[in-house]
Amino acid sequence: AAAPEAMPSATAAAPADQGGMPSTEVLESGSGLGPAPRAPPCLFVCVDLEWFELDQSKLLEIGWSMWDNVTTTHTSKHWIVAEHLNVVNSRYVPNHKHNFKFGSSSIGPGAEGAAALQRDLDVKAWWAQQQQQQGQAPCLVLVGHGMSSDLAMMADMGVVIPKDTLVVDTEQLCWACLGGDRAACQLSLRAVLSWLQVPDVSGLHNGGNDARYTMEAMLRMCAYQPAAGQSQAVQAVQTGEASRGVQAVQAA
Repeated sequence: AAAPEAMPSATAAAPADQGGMPSTEVLESGSGLGPAPRAPPCLFVCVDLEWFELDQSKLLEIGWSMWDNVTTTHTSKHWIVAEHLNVVNSRYVPNHKHNFKFGSSSIGPGAEGAAALQRDLDVKAWWAQQQQQQGQAPCLVLVGHGMSSDLAMMADMGVVIPKDTLVVDTEQLCWACLGGDRAACQLSLRAVLSWLQVPDVSGLHNGGNDARYTMEAMLRMCAYQPAAGQSQAVQAVQTGEASRGVQAVQAA
């Protein structure tokens, strides 16, 4: 569901843009930061689901984007649910179902899309592909923006979030950077991307695009340098469940 447009008032020192945005690209994050704490290998998976605005039981799209702190490679995927192929949004949010910017969309049954996402949440399989069987055990970090509805829908889809998965909500991360009160109003993804000066933003409310942009927002906020007086707010990011995920980005 679309959140009210609330524009952050601070200006972030966002990392330099890496140019074009193909489906798979190498992202550099954390440039300019001091020595990062030692972090385990982490796979970040950002999920965004799109459902029919007039009936939230109808799942239309599954989008997910993956980044890891070992290869710093970014891959995005988009699944259009065949059962509701001809159902589109238009009243409250635009229809960008067929406007995935970061690769080719797949069309198929929702159950197959859920299974594809489930496979990509297998952090042990990802680590085996890296041929890095030694050293620290890998961790999975689930990323999203205003995640409560997505988490509930994932459960309805039968997607099982692995035990010990860390969670980073970019809406909460943004409020921590700003030092504001997240209870005051919701921050839309568009507002956060504008504050972070992410270029060439288009096609929002496509599940794959939103997942990719949310991951970009997370990476940029992990490299965020607080303004004077904001240090305590940013320290809040370094406590609790999200801290290991943030540190893993900074250590890349």
